[in-house]
Amino acid sequence: NLVEVDPARAREAAAKAERTARAALTEVRAAVSDLRQASLDAELESARETLSSVGVELVTRCDRSLRLVGSTEHELALALREAITNVARHARARSCCVSLSVVDEELRLVIADDGTGGRHRAGNGLAGMRERISVLGGRVEWSGSAGTTVTIAVPLRVAT
Repeated sequence: NLVEVDPARAREAAAKAERTARAALTEVRAAVSDLRQASLDAELESARETLSSVGVELVTRCDRSLRLVGSTEHELALALREAITNVARHARARSCCVSLSVVDEELRLVIADDGTGGRHRAGNGLAGMRERISVLGGRVEWSGSAGTTVTIAVPLRVAT
């Protein structure tokens, strides 16, 4: 309707819509790119900020000499993100420890908090984590007796 009544204004509105769409596309591409390139270092920094914002101290014990395969690091980083989100939302913890080490030919990422623990229903986040890690031949273990501990183990041969 505007094209017939005020063509100049219609062109201006179309140009504005195009600029908005291009900006949105740029933002979506950046978000997808961030997901594709998830790294443990970036997720640990994000975890520190996230947990600090809810009063939880983060302690890390990571073997910095490990050189991980990109796809494995990506999946571990996403698993770490999910575990930290759960700590921040549900644990009511004071501290959380993240460790990354090699044990018995496995790369193990362990996220342990001193929160409420107990029996919790496994949600979509944990199910998705298990699915992604199982593709690597790994496993996810969860215990919640004194705080909560999530252990993610991946065969060393696919991790490094």
